[in-house]
Parts: sequence; C-alpha cells; structure tokens
Amino acid sequence: MGGIGALGPLAVTELFGMKNYGTLNGLIRQGVIIPGIAGPLLAGAIYDSQGSYDLAFKIILGFLFLSFLCFILASPPAREEDSRNRRTGNAKL
Repeated sequence: MGGIGALGPLAVTELFGMKNYGTLNGLIRQGVIIPGIAGPLLAGAIYDSQGSYDLAFKIILGFLFLSFLCFILASPPAREEDSRNRRTGNAKL
C-alpha cells in the first residue's frame, strides 16, 4: 500500500480541487474497497472449485492490464482558469 493512503487524497485535491472532494474520494475508495473484499473470496472459491489459483491470477492480471490502459489513456481535467485563458487567448507561456 505504501503511499496510496497519503497520495490518493492529495492527487484528488490537486486534480479536482476541494469542491467535490468528499464525493470523489468516496467513489475512488470504492475501487479499492470492493476488490479488497471480493478478491480473496473469489480467489478462495476458484481454488476450491479448481484446486489451483491459476485462474484467479489470470483474472487479476487482466484487471491489472485494464487499469494500466486506463492510466495511459487518462488525461488530467482542464482547469477552470486554463479554459478561460484559452477562450480569451491569454494563456501563460
């Protein structure tokens, strides 16, 4: 886990500001909490039915690849001041 507890909220604040911090942080945490609860249960069920964790690891690798693609394709949101500057032509160089 390391710095995720400190860096996650900092990244949310830096990218989106404090206006909707609680809502955004709650939504983001669901992406950690739900797999943290369901993952071990599903891995145990897979092991019980197949006698191996191979399928569980393949599923985890699939989700890891999907998250990597989302990370690569994501771009930070445009800031309010940046979009105003673009409209007026007063962008900082």
